[in-house]
Amino acid sequence: MVKRLFSAFLLGFGLLLSLTSRVQAQAGQPKDVVFYITAHQDDWQLFMGSNAYDDVQRRRTKVIFICLTAGQAADLGDTYWKSRETGCLNAIQAATCLSASSEALPPAGTQTINKHEVAMYRYKNTAAYFFRLPDGGYKGDGYPRTNFETIAKLKNKKITSLTSLDKTATYTSWGDLVGTVQQLMKREINDGARVWVNAPDLDKVRNPDDHPDHMMAGVLARVASDDMDCRQHLYKEYSASKEKVNLTLDQTANQTALYSAYCKAISDAGQPSGWNKEHLVWIGRQYFRLRHNVPNTPSQPGPATAHSVPMPATSADTATVEPVQLTLEGNYPNPFDQSSLVAYYLPNSAPVLLRIFDVTGKLIVTLVEKKQVAGRYEVWLDANQFPSSGQYICSLQVGSERRQIRMQVAH
Repeated sequence: MVKRLFSAFLLGFGLLLSLTSRVQAQAGQPKDVVFYITAHQDDWQLFMGSNAYDDVQRRRTKVIFICLTAGQAADLGDTYWKSRETGCLNAIQAATCLSASSEALPPAGTQTINKHEVAMYRYKNTAAYFFRLPDGGYKGDGYPRTNFETIAKLKNKKITSLTSLDKTATYTSWGDLVGTVQQLMKREINDGARVWVNAPDLDKVRNPDDHPDHMMAGVLARVASDDMDCRQHLYKEYSASKEKVNLTLDQTANQTALYSAYCKAISDAGQPSGWNKEHLVWIGRQYFRLRHNVPNTPSQPGPATAHSVPMPATSADTATVEPVQLTLEGNYPNPFDQSSLVAYYLPNSAPVLLRIFDVTGKLIVTLVEKKQVAGRYEVWLDANQFPSSGQYICSLQVGSERRQIRMQVAH
């Protein structure tokens, strides 16, 4: 009898330890995995810097930087593009609030992904992958050093393969390259984590005159994440220089610190750093829109979010079956402690009033107050907009019609 009781105790204790280990492992896993997919090493600082800084600072968030080209331009040596990689790593360290000059850089490593070697650095809650593909240049024609190979030419089947600048990987087709990026992303995504993808906007009306390699980064990001339930931040890049400054002083300071850390590494290597008026014109500006990608379901991007420029929907955005009446969808995720999306559908053009109230009826924030055309809209909610944890009511009023949903904020 005593032996049976002791055996039962050991079994129960073992199950308890196993359950505790699983809970602890899950508790330590990131709640959000955020990807920044860019063509060059400085793109995310110049066009996405404020968001990138905030993401790195968030607890239980893993941030993955994927840089596609070596960014060697017309340089015939290796010092320039290598210093750009070092600068990118310096900027990542700066985002963690550590001094890039006093903290040793993480050791270089490689990951075998889809049978290709990809350079990789991992640091705290971040990782950086460098594909080191040939830079296509401002005209997209490529450079003699790399036999005028470019990502766009591989996609358009004008070349049969694309080799990295350091000769460590050769991609034999567009599908080969897409598959490698996709496998990388899925390897970094933890079970149950929310996925965010930051990339250049492919819409040439919203993002005109962008660098050809930037656009290819946007294409790769879109195709590689096509089967993922994820939120996509799509950025206005070169043409954002023509928009007004829209970041706060603190956000501008953060963006400046990141780009300064990047430029310092290049200057230290004796190379032209890019700390000049041609590049600094993007400091203080960050314009993007939010798109919810649902696998196998075409999704219309909603209106502009914080620090973004209003952008009307295009015909490419509307290839989906919409409801025929006023609809306010439940926000996702709910509850939320960082951000959430609320979506609504207008059957006709009308003045729209979208507001958040607490349970006593006190107005917390007005999200939308303007006339909108028929269509589906998504609005990004930030938990910092809410004064405290608890229940809130989201109210959509269109004419005499009203729809309401309840949401739970957990700071």
